[in-house]
Amino acid sequence: MTWDEAAKFAPIVTATMAILAFVGAVISIFVQRRIAQKRAAIDFFLKTEMDEQMLKAHRRYRDAVVVLKNTPDMAAFVQTSECASVRSYLNVHELLAVGVNHHIFHSSVSRAYWIAELERGCRDCDRLLLHLKQDPAEKVTYVEMLRLNERWQRGW
Repeated sequence: MTWDEAAKFAPIVTATMAILAFVGAVISIFVQRRIAQKRAAIDFFLKTEMDEQMLKAHRRYRDAVVVLKNTPDMAAFVQTSECASVRSYLNVHELLAVGVNHHIFHSSVSRAYWIAELERGCRDCDRLLLHLKQDPAEKVTYVEMLRLNERWQRGW
């Protein structure tokens, strides 16, 4: 084959190489995104498990859940500092749920680490969550957390 004959294939070879480069770039972007999601989830969990303020907030939450379980009047409980402690920690669950539901945190990494904590939070605070849903101003509070818990319970 002469150079002139080979030159006829140059546009095809160039187009093929460009398509392969494009496919490689797209794959690279998705791989980098997945790695970033996993790193974000791990960073979040390290923060919640190692930060002294988060550990104190978790202790206050656990103590407040005991009070919540023994409180017959939810309207009265909502006015207490224990409710503020519970809600402060539920906000952490909500933040995680927003991150997972909006693909900021990797779902399977988050599920592997946080499913038991999220399930326990939803179960322990179910009376408070139901009470908050009755208030029109609070109706959408913790929606992402409850949606994620339901999804994870189904095995997703």
